[in-house]
This record gives sequence, structure tokens and C-alpha cells, in this order.
Amino acid sequence: MDYPSAVIAKAQQLETLLQRIAAGEPCAAVCADLGLAVTPAELARLQAKYAAGEQRWTALLDGRFGHAQCVNSAMREWLYERKRQDASLRATALAAALAQEFGVQVAAGHINYLLRKVGLSSPPGRPYKPPVSAPTPPAAPPPTPSLANAGLFFLEAAKQEMAVPQAVTPTLATAAAEYQAAQPEATLRLLSSEPATVWHKLDHLLYLPVLGLTRPADLYYYQGAGLRVLYGFTYKYLPLEHFLGQLTRLQIGYPLAAALSRCYSQAWYPGATPLFIPSTGSGQASPTGTISRCGPRPRRTRGR
Repeated sequence: MDYPSAVIAKAQQLETLLQRIAAGEPCAAVCADLGLAVTPAELARLQAKYAAGEQRWTALLDGRFGHAQCVNSAMREWLYERKRQDASLRATALAAALAQEFGVQVAAGHINYLLRKVGLSSPPGRPYKPPVSAPTPPAAPPPTPSLANAGLFFLEAAKQEMAVPQAVTPTLATAAAEYQAAQPEATLRLLSSEPATVWHKLDHLLYLPVLGLTRPADLYYYQGAGLRVLYGFTYKYLPLEHFLGQLTRLQIGYPLAAALSRCYSQAWYPGATPLFIPSTGSGQASPTGTISRCGPRPRRTRGR
């Protein structure tokens, strides 16, 4: 059997470890010198294998060197989407499609393992094949979006009516420019993303409660229609977690809250007149926290 060079070097390094320990050197000092981490139980197992192999380094070869992990998050999302679109696809066909799309060879067994993790694996056994003579049924029309997602359109219309994008986009751009000036070596993807891509992710975070979700991690097992009614796809949790981390590094919270509060106040109280919170005689804010226009308060008359 042909072993990788790294496996051979590891076996020879373990032989050196055992020989130095047999010569009387402390195990901890030898491990620190060779850069190894060997527990007492592993040391006893290695000594037994070395003795059974006539004290040759070949006895310490590890045949379980495995294989390189080649399926990244983008490939997994593409694989899951193909399986959702056509549930009849099996692991062999998906492996061929994955190789054609990304140029990566993945075993059918590993494809099944990835599908089982998200509940997309097919039931055991061969798929049912209709008789050759049976006529092919007509293709079903594409499903229409459920009315349960109609609230997304209402919220999207309200967002546009309140000019939320016109307030958020420059706020993000200003924060990104300030961060880039303070951190010239930074390589945040948010700094170079297209505005449309940024808004796709912002909308996903904004509409999570409409989908019955509370945090991006809930998207890991989510298989509903989701934001496909707006964008035709649904982000998974990992891109949104990275996006949130980048927003945190930009320290966008307070500037974004101020920009959104202006949008809200202008939607209900349009105009250029400043707004204020009425104060009590002691200089404290009113318990009601009502926002009103500057000027004298209207005179109230007691009913007769």
C-alpha cells in the first residue's frame, strides 16, 4: 500500500519518540521537542504496536489517513438546492452533477451523508419506475407562492414608502469608509459587496420573524418558501452569521438606529420642523415619551 509522505514521516517521528523514552528521557520533554501530543494511553498502545512489529517504524504506520475535505459551504448549498428541486435525484447523479458544476469528485456515500444531515436523503431502495408503456403525465404547473407569505410584500412596500433604503445605504457606506480608513489592511467582504447583495442579506435579517424564525441559526434546517417569493432564493445561516459579524466590526448599531428613527418619525410626522420629547417641570422626560412638534400645547377645555 502506498502511504502519503506525511503518514510515513509521522510513523518515523513516533519511532524516535519511543526510542528516546526507552533510553530514559521524560515523555513530556520528548513530546515538546518533537511537537507531538501523546497521552499515556496512546503511548502504551504505540509501545505495544512497536514491539509486535519487531521494533520497526513500519509498524507505526496509520492506514486511516482519510481524505481531504473538498465540499465547501457553497457546494453544499448548491447540492441541497438541487435535491430540493428534484427529490428523485440519487447520490450518483448528484455526484456527477457536482463534478460537472465545480470540477470536484465526491463519493456517493459522502453525498448521502451530507443529505442526511439536513433531512434530504431519499428513502432506501430503488426509486419506482413507471411502466414503459404508461404515458408520461403532463408537467405540473409551478406552485404559486402561499398567501402566508403575503406579509412580506406589505412590509417591503412599507420599507420603500418610508425611504428606508435611502437612509440605510449611506449610513452603511459611511461606516464602511470610516472602518477602512482606520483599518487599511481590512478585507471585509461587506466593504466590496454590491449594494443589491447587501440588501438581500439585510432583508433576510429583517423578515426572519415573518417566517417564524428568531435567529440566523434557525435557517440551517429551514426548508420553507421563505424569501423566494421576493428574491427567488433563501440564504442559509452561515452567510448571515458572517454578515452580522462584519456589521458588528463596523459598529453600525447606533448610526443605523438613528437613521431608522428619522425614517419612522418622518413617516408619521412629515416636515422639516424638529421634534422633541416634552419634559416635566423637574426637567425629566415625560413618562409617556410622546413625540410632538415644537410649539405651544393646545388648550384643553373642560366639558360642561
